[in-house]
Amino acid sequence: MGFLGKSRAERIRRKLEQRPRRILVVDRDPAVLEKLAELLRGEGWEVETLRSGEDVLLRSNLNRFDLAVIDAHTPADGGAPLLPALRQTAQGAALPVVLMAMDLAGETLAKGRELKCAGFVTKPVDERIFAETIRSLLP
Repeated sequence: MGFLGKSRAERIRRKLEQRPRRILVVDRDPAVLEKLAELLRGEGWEVETLRSGEDVLLRSNLNRFDLAVIDAHTPADGGAPLLPALRQTAQGAALPVVLMAMDLAGETLAKGRELKCAGFVTKPVDERIFAETIRSLLP
């Protein structure tokens, strides 16, 4: 028997499974943020949006998110891409990321795979494919 006891640990696990999933969406375009947030909230998920990579890197509570959806071309500090900088942080290293880009081929796709992205979505976003991608990652 563990520290919490079997029945208490089971209650905590069920409670965590029942809470709404939390998704962070990052894109410089407010129209894209609004569209994606509306779609995700319609699926029952909690959503927070940010427009800058710098704001993401300044967050001290990234671990409260179950998933992040990030535009591949969102810059961090000094114009460098956000995702490599995010992966170098303790919380960002483990955060599942869906990478969005208009050009999900070649270098962008290779870099996303190298940085262990959980999924990929092309822009403009097809709502059905986007929702299916997120659902597959947040059972």
